Order: sequence, then structure tokens, then C-alpha cells
Amino acid sequence: MTNDDIGKELWEACWINSETIDQYVDKLKNKSNDILALISRGKAYLIIGKYEEAYTALTRLLEIESENIIALKYRGEINYIMERYKESIADLENLLKIKPYDAWADEAYKLVKELNVDYIPAQITLH
Repeated sequence: MTNDDIGKELWEACWINSETIDQYVDKLKNKSNDILALISRGKAYLIIGKYEEAYTALTRLLEIESENIIALKYRGEINYIMERYKESIADLENLLKIKPYDAWADEAYKLVKELNVDYIPAQITLH
């Protein structure tokens, strides 16, 4: 994740204090079907290290919009952090099906695949 991936409002909230970010996330909890709220909640939880909460928000987003590239990217990253390599690979494969020339996804996929040698990948073309 880079600074460019973080919304301006969220980035500013991170620099104020953790109480502010908790308040920001709490406001978003009431918007369980709002795509932008789910993206913001997932990013916020990822930033502060609440990976299960981030995973839950991003999974909900993928239930609404199964090809959301932001959700696939961050959920793939969260699964990697939590050492759920098969799930990370699956998210990254789905991301690469949608965005086959995504350099970050390609590198992340190769990295995670090396850590999980027993995984049998889906049929995708890497560039």
C-alpha cells in the first residue's frame, strides 16, 4: 500500500491520532452497503493493523461488487500478512484476470506463490 492509495481524509485522520481514526471508522460502520464506505473502512483497518476487521469490510465489498480491484488488492495483501497464502493467491489471481498488466499484482502474486508451493494456480497469464 502506498500513500496514493489512501484517501486524503483518511490520511489526515491517521496523522491526528488513533482516537480520530476510530471515530472515522465508527461513522462508516453504519454504511454496510456503501461501496466507498467499505473501501475506506477496509483501508483504515489495514493501516491501523486491524486485519480481521479490514478483511471483513473488504469481503462485504466483494459480495456487492465481485470484481472490485481495490478490495481484491487489499484483501490479497491482508491474507498475505496473515499468512493465508492460498486465499492471497486466489485474490491476486482474480485481480490479474481483471487487470492483467498490473505490475504490483504480478509481483505480489509471484512472491506469495513462492511461499505456497503446494498451491495449484488457476489458468492465468502473467506478464
